[in-house]
Amino acid sequence: MLNTDLVRRKLVSLQGYLKELQQLSGVTFEEYKADFTKRRAVERLIQLLVETASDINAHVALEVTGNPPTDYYTSFMRAADIGLIARELADKLAPSAGLRNRIVHEYEAIKDEIVYESIGQAVDQYIEFVRQVEAFLEKSG
Repeated sequence: MLNTDLVRRKLVSLQGYLKELQQLSGVTFEEYKADFTKRRAVERLIQLLVETASDINAHVALEVTGNPPTDYYTSFMRAADIGLIARELADKLAPSAGLRNRIVHEYEAIKDEIVYESIGQAVDQYIEFVRQVEAFLEKSG
């Protein structure tokens, strides 16, 4: 059975991470690159966005199909398959799983330009993710 309270709690967390990331979206690339704390904050927030959204995807997919997704990328594709989010959004969000993996597993190999440039996209796309999941929950009752 779909635990809507769990999903809604995770959506609240996502909205908090988005608010924090939005506060960092106004910095210039030079400021970002020069400030270790800002760089790590952005990296961590992107990681949290991907992981929290994937948790939502996995929970709903497991409840709807009986099978959880096998990884972060697949969780977004499965979310589209089950109607949690639109395919177009899933196609945009799924690659953020790769960025999350680079942040977590290859810390020294992170390209500051890629992470910095992803800030605006992440904010826009995850705001839309929240909106679509909320709409799904409304339809589900």
